[in-house]
Amino acid sequence: MVLQRRNPFRLCLLIFLVISGTHCARDNKNDGTQDSGGGVVINSTKEEVNAALDLALNLATEPDMKKNVFVQFWKDWGQRNENEFIRKPVHLFSVAETTAKSGGEISPNERFESPYLMALNKNKINRVETDCLASIAGKHTDASVSSLSIGADVCFSIQNLMRIPRASLLREILSLALHEASHMGGADEPEAIAWQELFSAYFGARFGDLSTDIIAAETLKTLGVARIFLARARELAARNSEDPRLFAQMGKFVQALDSLPELGDPLAFNLKLKPKYPERIEHYSNSVHNLIREIRLKFEINTDYLRVKGITVPLRFMPPEAVLQSLSEISISFEKINEEFLVMAGRADFATPVCRNSGQGTLVQLNNDDSDVLPPMCDQEL
Repeated sequence: MVLQRRNPFRLCLLIFLVISGTHCARDNKNDGTQDSGGGVVINSTKEEVNAALDLALNLATEPDMKKNVFVQFWKDWGQRNENEFIRKPVHLFSVAETTAKSGGEISPNERFESPYLMALNKNKINRVETDCLASIAGKHTDASVSSLSIGADVCFSIQNLMRIPRASLLREILSLALHEASHMGGADEPEAIAWQELFSAYFGARFGDLSTDIIAAETLKTLGVARIFLARARELAARNSEDPRLFAQMGKFVQALDSLPELGDPLAFNLKLKPKYPERIEHYSNSVHNLIREIRLKFEINTDYLRVKGITVPLRFMPPEAVLQSLSEISISFEKINEEFLVMAGRADFATPVCRNSGQGTLVQLNNDDSDVLPPMCDQEL
């Protein structure tokens, strides 16, 4: 057996090529946007970061405490937190801290201000392309303050924030803003991090993923279901205004209205829907609640009885002959709510009501135990 002597030059060349190939593969990675499993994470653009930062600063400095996301966070989670500097937030909410010391809690309607949050609307905000200079509080290069004082300049690194996926962008920028605001109130780094991490968890639990736009579709779907219940009630009332089944349908109609997405949370509604006219959210919400109260008064209480000295007296807020007229008025109010939502959301062409022309409908079977019911009319009365 003859042993063949290997050429040492060839062996070195082979080792060099293997090492070089490994180095190039590392260099050609997509800068963190692709993981080893092959999934792709879409980072944010410069425009998206600036837009999210604008929105975050507006939410942080909102003077209406019912709409200020940080005040809402502290009421919901902060004032019962196990960390004393969050439960008694002297470095963030000075008035709230006084109330907490006295053993009380901030009432939902009480107005109080945070000078440190409001400073985000008054102080110089630097948006830089590189890392922010590390503040004396620590090495936060995504954002920093020039000093631990209420008059500090605040820096946000736009380039660094672009690495955050769109779905988490507002959440993380708001968390950073709260971190820096607490520094302006004198908080050290551990306290600022605690505020940042707790708020990030709260934001995720309350608002979820804001990158997908499903609330418009969910709202219109729910309104469509409500419209069918109302149509059924009108059809039953046309046959017999005292038919107990029409009262049941109105109960289902109210339940559908009451289940409209984020009806009781205008802040979540605004962030998830991103409506064209957010100032109309309150009017939309009030219109729905007013219609619910009207229906319950006319159709739910109307079927109850009052006992006076052993005598049963029916509560008749609406006589049978007034049922059809009331249903017609409710239909008008309901379609105005539908229109109000579309205008507010800027979705006038998003969907049109499913309806029929007079005498040209197809019977729709909704439940096995109910009569066939026509969809609502497209007449002017609706």
